[in-house]
Amino acid sequence: MKSLHALPDLEEFAGCIHSHDDLSKIIRGHQCIEAALEHLISEALPYRHDALIKRLQFTLKVDLAIGLVAIDRDAREGLLALNKIRNRFAHELANSFSREEVDAVMNGLSKRQRFIVKDGVNYEEPAERFRVACCAIFFDLITTLKKAQDQKLWDQATHEFAEEMIADDHKYYENVDDEIKARFLKLKEQPGAPGSRPSFGR
Repeated sequence: MKSLHALPDLEEFAGCIHSHDDLSKIIRGHQCIEAALEHLISEALPYRHDALIKRLQFTLKVDLAIGLVAIDRDAREGLLALNKIRNRFAHELANSFSREEVDAVMNGLSKRQRFIVKDGVNYEEPAERFRVACCAIFFDLITTLKKAQDQKLWDQATHEFAEEMIADDHKYYENVDDEIKARFLKLKEQPGAPGSRPSFGR
């Protein structure tokens, strides 16, 4: 079964977008963002469909993520503008950014993404503006993914606590919030717990 692209850690992402080579910066930066988008889509689906997600074109992945309410609708234009730059670099052997295309990414950032980078939108040099835009998009996707994974664990912890209370109505809990939090942390420590779901598709 085909698996999703590996989700990069922050160190790997930083290495990509701080590259002095613009071609490497756009291709690898785009790969990091696409991987985060794939994992966010997978997390939003009731069952894993990794092979199907991986086959989708980038634009369809963006629209699917919006349809699943996994990302904000106003993030679409920035993601598509980023993809347009990536395609130009990949297929036309481009070696430099134009101010216009980088501005299209920056102006297409969602309200949340613009808040993430704040003053970073004021950079003038195209490569720096591109780096800031990539950071905004990547951090938005990664933090949204983490929240979705954590919410599932909180729901599971709450379910387990409720079942225990229902089974033994004489049991006393001094602090319900602490009890549920303890269960959440225990679930979080289990290897592979975030996002673990049945898998379909080959």
